[in-house]
Amino acid sequence: GDLVLLVNELEELVAVNSACEIAWRSQLSYGMLAGAPLAEANQLVFTSIRGTLWRVDPRSGQEIDRHELGQPLASGPVRFGSRVLVAGHDGTVLVAPLPVGE
Repeated sequence: GDLVLLVNELEELVAVNSACEIAWRSQLSYGMLAGAPLAEANQLVFTSIRGTLWRVDPRSGQEIDRHELGQPLASGPVRFGSRVLVAGHDGTVLVAPLPVGE
């Protein structure tokens, strides 16, 4: 959409809108991002290097749902049917459920 997503030195995810204003910010509670987010049904799906997938409302930055994979990740999610593919830190390709959206 009209957001630019940044990670700052405080380990916050910051969304900046087209007016160059901060739309929202949230702490990266699950660790640093493993890759680019997936835009999915007007929501964003993120992966963390610690092994968490989570879905966020891009208008507010509020978490909608999450799924723990239990192993370190090295990529952002890629849609694969009703699931997502992510790369594990060791290069393994993982098929994971897509966190449920509203």
